[in-house]
Amino acid sequence: MVIIAPEVLELIHHYRQVSTDDCESGGILIGIARGIHLEVTAATPPQISDQRSRMRFRRFEAGHKEILLKRWRASEGLENYVGEWHTHPEQDANPSPLDLREWSRASKRLKEPLLVIIGGTVSNFYAFADNQKCQRLQDIV
Repeated sequence: MVIIAPEVLELIHHYRQVSTDDCESGGILIGIARGIHLEVTAATPPQISDQRSRMRFRRFEAGHKEILLKRWRASEGLENYVGEWHTHPEQDANPSPLDLREWSRASKRLKEPLLVIIGGTVSNFYAFADNQKCQRLQDIV
């Protein structure tokens, strides 16, 4: 089971690409693993060092890493990096081949699956990605 804090969904919703000049946005997902369950407690907003354009988002560590480290320390090591989020300029978001390659590399490097969220203009895409596949999650409320 995956539980996502309302403020995380609000942040992603805030950066939806509803206007034709809105750039892709993204950040990292921070959460707590509880056995097979995952609670997403926070997400970082785009940072000044990130590269953003209409059809591309490239996250750099600066800013995101500092936010993660503060939360990790404040939670005494409970909260940690659990995945990535970014937006797409489409109603029903789906991963691009580039997204799938990047997630595979990141998962391989970390040796564990990542929770990934793509914010669309109407609906979001949720999945666990590892170095072999991307398993879409059911959106159950």
